[in-house]
Amino acid sequence: MATVEEFIVQTNRQLMAAIESQPDAMTAVLTHVRGQMQSTSLRQMLQQAGSIFLTGCGDSLFAGMASQQAFLQYGGVMTQPVEALEYSRYLGLYVPPDSLLIAVSNSGRVARTVEAARMGTRYGGTIAITNAPDSLLARSATQSIAVGLPPMSSGATGTRSYLASMLALYVIAITLGEVRGTLSAAEAADLHRVLDEGVEAVAWTVHHSQVPIKSMLLPLQSRRVLYIIGAGPNYGTAHYGAAKFLEALGLSGVPVQMEEWAHLQFHLAGPDTTFILLAPADASRQRALEQLRGLNDMQADVIVIGPAGDSALPSLSSTIVPVSGRLPAIFSPLEMAVPLQWMAALLAESRGTTMHMLIDEHHRDVNFRQIFDSGIVQLPTHRG
Repeated sequence: MATVEEFIVQTNRQLMAAIESQPDAMTAVLTHVRGQMQSTSLRQMLQQAGSIFLTGCGDSLFAGMASQQAFLQYGGVMTQPVEALEYSRYLGLYVPPDSLLIAVSNSGRVARTVEAARMGTRYGGTIAITNAPDSLLARSATQSIAVGLPPMSSGATGTRSYLASMLALYVIAITLGEVRGTLSAAEAADLHRVLDEGVEAVAWTVHHSQVPIKSMLLPLQSRRVLYIIGAGPNYGTAHYGAAKFLEALGLSGVPVQMEEWAHLQFHLAGPDTTFILLAPADASRQRALEQLRGLNDMQADVIVIGPAGDSALPSLSSTIVPVSGRLPAIFSPLEMAVPLQWMAALLAESRGTTMHMLIDEHHRDVNFRQIFDSGIVQLPTHRG
């Protein structure tokens, strides 16, 4: 029987293998999801939606945040990510009657997401996105889409599944535009081609972002808090990265909205703080550079994640973790998440730790009880 130390080493190796396997997993998910999107009933639900809500918990919610812009830009339908409890217990009772809910849960077991899905079926219907096609979530939705993620060991938690959820949402957003006429067939085909090419972009980032992160581990060893700054689609990435630090390290990861840094966390910035700035080549780039100057002026420790070849970044920061930059901004969360995965995995390895629930059965049992075994309430059937 393996010792705890040996188990930690094995689990962290599984996590790193999962990060490296993501390009192959992306290809499998794209093929699987696209086949299901030919369903007439799914396409009709998308065509009839007056508004769309994206719901889930944890990584699934963050995938909705990351993909919102794709629904707005390609589908032309007002789309809002909402945490599952906020939808099922509060907002869901008051949404317009032609609202479509897209509920995301890799396991299909998350009680609040199931509850939200049941609420959504009372209006324009619910589409479930899950890797468990026979799950309670799939049975609670009007229609379900299985992401088809190939199985992997427990150390893969929260890596490939996050990219799979985003890919499924991107494919739905493109299909939405196609069935509603905001995208021509040729434009939709071009976007699908971009997602296919995104596999290589993620592969590049998986390979090239690991080395600079290894070189910065020592200064991060003593940090108890890491702040992650992002905006737009990558505000979801900031939340996702914060979750990985919490899960893999028990380290407090704090997502920070890019504009709000100047109003709030600016007052904490100094030599004893570390900020990770997400700086893709998108609408927030100019503001990211301004905030980077402010971080430098406050002598904060800053790690910048941005496109390789961005000429402005080296002059403002000596600590840069590159992504390929080949993906358009709207799909950039697919590769912007990868350096944060590496950072959590490599820090866990260097600290000799791993996900607490994998080595502490009590921790795991309490956590699973709170997420999977929570009571699903009988929701009201009227407004007011």
